[in-house]
Amino acid sequence: MADDTLTAKQEVKQEVCVKEEAKSEAGSSDEIKGESQAIATTNGGAAREDQIKKTEVKVKVKAEATDTETQTVKAEVDVKSDTNTNDTNGGAASEKAVTPKDETPAVVKTDPDLIRKIINQVEYYFGDANLMKDKFLQTKIKEDNGWVALSILLTFNRLKSLSEDVSVIISALDESTTGLLQISMDRQKVRRSVDHPLPNQTEEWKVELAARSAYAKGFPLDVTLDKLLSFLGSFGKVDHIQMRRDREKKFKRSVFVIFVSKEGCSKFMDQEELKFETDDAEPLLRQMKDDYFNVKKEARKQMKGNKQKEKEEERIKQAKATEDEFQAKITHGTIMVLSGFEGKMDRQDVKNFFNDKDDCGTVVWVDLHEEKKEVRLRFKEENQAKDILEKLKDPDTGKVKVLSQTLEGLVLEGDEESSHWKGIFESQSRKRKAPGGGGGRGRGRGGKRHRGGRR
Repeated sequence: MADDTLTAKQEVKQEVCVKEEAKSEAGSSDEIKGESQAIATTNGGAAREDQIKKTEVKVKVKAEATDTETQTVKAEVDVKSDTNTNDTNGGAASEKAVTPKDETPAVVKTDPDLIRKIINQVEYYFGDANLMKDKFLQTKIKEDNGWVALSILLTFNRLKSLSEDVSVIISALDESTTGLLQISMDRQKVRRSVDHPLPNQTEEWKVELAARSAYAKGFPLDVTLDKLLSFLGSFGKVDHIQMRRDREKKFKRSVFVIFVSKEGCSKFMDQEELKFETDDAEPLLRQMKDDYFNVKKEARKQMKGNKQKEKEEERIKQAKATEDEFQAKITHGTIMVLSGFEGKMDRQDVKNFFNDKDDCGTVVWVDLHEEKKEVRLRFKEENQAKDILEKLKDPDTGKVKVLSQTLEGLVLEGDEESSHWKGIFESQSRKRKAPGGGGGRGRGRGGKRHRGGRR
């Protein structure tokens, strides 16, 4: 122990010698500077002035080097003296004493709130909730065995807003007690501790995550993330907060929060009534995150069902409107069907049979179906076919005698009548759309009569 004390004294003495040598060097530098000035005064000229400047630079560099060496020697002597003192007191020399790093900026030492914010922010970057989805940070982690330079983290606006000084951030991280982060030897990088690997996204992990994830609504529109962290952190350490926003980036007054522990989440949810900051604020609406999504899912399902119901009702309404419009175009009770013809039938003969009689109305159209031995007549006036059929029916057999043939007769009604009229309207539509169609006579607008110009 005495030898150690003697060694320390010798080193102090060596330091004094170094200081004297430094002074001597400084004196020599003054002499050199004086010689340089004398050369400039005696000879004059630009060349000499250049030489003076070069000489002064060399002297300055040498003096600075001497000061640096002196300071280095002094630091080493101070450290060794502290080490000898510890040995003298019977304690082993600690790593912190051998590698002095008590260089924590004063602002960090006196501002525990800043320390807390820095720790929370950096641990958020490397926490489960963020790191699992942060593609940029995942890429950087792969580049250097998990390490990420503080210079990269300082490109993140929120950390940058707390401090742009790497030493401030590192010194704050020294105070973390979670063990989540590791600091590199050069104190310029951090990484997630190898003792805290990212969890595998198993079903068990998802259940555990759900048990500490909550939803809350009712916060002011102008609330800040710091205030949310402070408020929610009073129930337990917070892993992640998502301030929910609409498409215009406007805060929806609601958040998703993931607590580090289930106990913190339970404490938050178990409050009988919870208000943010002031007693006159509206009570917060709170749900477990999974319950919130289940309610939303059911609401969306209900909404979808309502929309489908409304859509079906609208479809029915449109169909009814179309049907009503269609029925309005139909002349009801005008289609007579005569079946059972023998031999060949002539359309015009059948038409004339009715039109030549004073009491058989007016037939405007005849459809002849020889394969069915059937003819369909369309009368001009509503219910005319029904009235005429009743007149022509034999009272005993109920059959109709037309052109010396005894036929079965009926009048189309209901769906059969509608189907027949749809066929009529479709046929008319096809004729209108066909080239040269339009229902009128003549060559149309493209004929010679309508070419325009003078003859």
